[in-house]
Amino acid sequence: MPKPLDPIVNEILQRYNLDARECLWNAHGAWVMYHRYLEQVAAKAGITFSEPRVVVADGANVSIIAFGSLGDRAEWTFGEASPDNNRNAYPWAMAEKRCKDRLVLKLLGLHGFVYSEEEADEFKDSKPKIEVAADPERNQTNETFSDILENVQCVGVWDRKKILNWWNSPALRAKRQQAGLTPHMIEQLKAEINRLYPPEEASEPQS
Repeated sequence: MPKPLDPIVNEILQRYNLDARECLWNAHGAWVMYHRYLEQVAAKAGITFSEPRVVVADGANVSIIAFGSLGDRAEWTFGEASPDNNRNAYPWAMAEKRCKDRLVLKLLGLHGFVYSEEEADEFKDSKPKIEVAADPERNQTNETFSDILENVQCVGVWDRKKILNWWNSPALRAKRQQAGLTPHMIEQLKAEINRLYPPEEASEPQS
């Protein structure tokens, strides 16, 4: 039997129009939130982040510290990635995700009640399995959208030019079309690209 969700968590999620059934899952007694929903709620709430300061930079061992603020409230925390706690090939991107996600949880008052999916590989391993037989076309669409979004959010890997070359490449165009990404999904991905890699001039990602 999953541990009941604390009423405080429900109240905070409702404040930002998030459905617990979509943005959370129970990982062996711990409530875990998808990274993309933490990004969304940070934008909705108006959370701002300082430029991170590097604490450790030793090959695949990375540690950064950053501050975040929401209104008159401020918090600081670390984001770490090492071969001991990260299977991802992008330790800098993982350290950033962990740092930002922790700040969002702290500033919203969810820290201690909810974890980020990026906090531990064990959380990702416990993600609910997709029932492929129910609607395989929709599942492929959602999986492709999530895969592209995760690649877009690998900050430190891309710059504006590289990510636009990747976005507009024939291979990725074909992948988006084959998966049947909706116009709304395309616009979400383009908005995320422009948010993370702002254009110096008015140059939008293409279709």
